[in-house]
Amino acid sequence: MPDKTATLAELTDIFRRNRAALMRDIERVPEVLIHTPPFDGGWSVAQALAHVIAADTSFVGRVDRMLASPGGDIPMMQGVADAPLQPSVGRTSRRQFVEQLKAGEEKALQRMAKLTPADLAVTGKHPRFGVITVESVLKHLAEHVEEHRRQLGEIAERVAAQPPP
Repeated sequence: MPDKTATLAELTDIFRRNRAALMRDIERVPEVLIHTPPFDGGWSVAQALAHVIAADTSFVGRVDRMLASPGGDIPMMQGVADAPLQPSVGRTSRRQFVEQLKAGEEKALQRMAKLTPADLAVTGKHPRFGVITVESVLKHLAEHVEEHRRQLGEIAERVAAQPPP
């Protein structure tokens, strides 16, 4: 997304479109490949989805913290990097991932619906990125989904090309 100021409606629209495309992408991955990691390393589709789900919660939480304490310290996202490594990820079906993604999407959209244009300018201090705005967090949320859409396609292609075990 270009470095321009976005309206709340634009951010919501981008988020919705990226989520809808992610859901379509998930449906294209055969169920038997969801948990298969690429032989050359990296996350499985399931692990990438677990990461997106954990990040959804963190992004919404970050916005909540920023609005509750404008200008305050915003901690690094907790548990997002570790989420794909949790044992439960290996037992989660595509249907369950889709349900969790839809729940995260609904929570994010509910949060966005309560924001005002002025809320987009609220800031917080991030330990790595410095001063960030609610707008930048929402842009990152939309971009994060797009980034992992590309990743899911790459994983699925690599796994499908693998020789059978």
